Amino acid sequence: MASESISPLKGNKGGLLDAVIERGIILLLIFTPLAIGTVQQWSIAIMEIVAFIVFGAWLMKAQGAKRIEQGAEGREQGAKPLLLIFIGSLILITILQIIPLSEQLLSLISPSSSSVYKTFTNDAAGSWRTISIYPDATRGELFKLLSYAAIFLVIINHYRTRAQVYGIIHTVIYIGCFLVIFAIIQKMTWNGRLFWFYPLRQNLNSDMAYIWGPYINHNHFAGYLEMAIPLAMGFLLYKASNIKSLPGIPLSKKIANFSDSGSIVPMVFLSLSVLIMSGGLFISLSRGGIIGFTVSMVFFTGITRTRRSLRKKAGVFALLGILIFFGVVMTSWSRIEDRFQEIGKEGRIMRIYVWRDTANIIKDFPAFGTGLGTFRSIYPQYQTKYSQFLFEHAENDYIEILTDTGFAGFTVVISMVIVFFCAVIKAWRRRHNIFVKCMVAGGLSSCVAIAAHSFTDFNMRIPANALLLTVIAALTYAAVYNVREKKAHESN
Repeated sequence: MASESISPLKGNKGGLLDAVIERGIILLLIFTPLAIGTVQQWSIAIMEIVAFIVFGAWLMKAQGAKRIEQGAEGREQGAKPLLLIFIGSLILITILQIIPLSEQLLSLISPSSSSVYKTFTNDAAGSWRTISIYPDATRGELFKLLSYAAIFLVIINHYRTRAQVYGIIHTVIYIGCFLVIFAIIQKMTWNGRLFWFYPLRQNLNSDMAYIWGPYINHNHFAGYLEMAIPLAMGFLLYKASNIKSLPGIPLSKKIANFSDSGSIVPMVFLSLSVLIMSGGLFISLSRGGIIGFTVSMVFFTGITRTRRSLRKKAGVFALLGILIFFGVVMTSWSRIEDRFQEIGKEGRIMRIYVWRDTANIIKDFPAFGTGLGTFRSIYPQYQTKYSQFLFEHAENDYIEILTDTGFAGFTVVISMVIVFFCAVIKAWRRRHNIFVKCMVAGGLSSCVAIAAHSFTDFNMRIPANALLLTVIAALTYAAVYNVREKKAHESN
């Protein structure tokens, strides 16, 4: 009798914790892009608080179930331990950057940091200083990093069913479409205020040629969309794969059967969603976003063609590609062409000059960098062009990782990316579940899109986009390693 009275209580507690975890992540996905990309301190604080609440709920649930490291069914862990080591290493490097060190030790580990303090401060001999030249900024970045790591850890352990994965996918698609519609309406009714009431500095008022929604920067708006579109396409591919081919019957009967199957509504919705988000991305006129999207579509096409069961549905995406090309690209081709022709024009800010200057920063701070989040503070000392502008970022995520964390952090990040892709693709090739195959193809393509865009922008320094990438990467990993189906009839 005692066990019967306790069991419902445990079930209710588990259900409450599940709700906190899953609804908390959904809340983050909705809040972060709408809160101006979560670049202001108040919105960053909310993001971090919610992320840590979600993490705390997962810890309570995992501790009660005693399955932090391995599921009750002994599911394969894949590269999880190695990925966690890399994440932990990056966190430790960041912590090391804000730990006060003696003058002798700092001179040994980071001579240039020691030189900066001697040049710009009046410290007495023997003062203890940090590797980071601006420890407050690095401390702020550390909390962001911890929040991303917390969400990643929760998703790869907690998400184990298709229903859970559906919740995130639907949210990302809905928000992506909403952002495009909102951006267009805002542009048509622009009154100089974000959301029609939030005042902006005059120099932040958007050029009427662009749309950028709540992001202000059209490149970061495009960064969100280029991650959301491949995820929607993976889901569309899954829905298309559920349609029976019915060989040997007339086309009219195939169409009638498809109309009666109940698949037409989600197929039409997903197709429209992809078209809406693709249209928004192209009319944002973000060159990096367009390139990232194109690279991701090439990757998506290539990876799906390696699996026979996915290759059979290529016709659906060929038709969708034609619609995107003629409905979106061709109608705005002249404006897109003008944007790419601006590269190299006199009077335009050339990213190459910024990158050239950062090479000297990397040379002076090779081991551990200047401190995570300190680019804005160190770059003016090396800036040789565009002195009238203050560059907050390096306009290249990879270069900024090098300047901020040195080769130590850069090696950790690149190794983590390589291990993630290799582990997921290796596991994906062994899976026969059609849902897993489609969602992993879409998730990896989203990661490829932002990886390509990061060569010319700093999307990973925008918390809303960094969080979305974290969620998609974690969800992709969870899908390939955690999601199991009883049905095993899907072909390779």
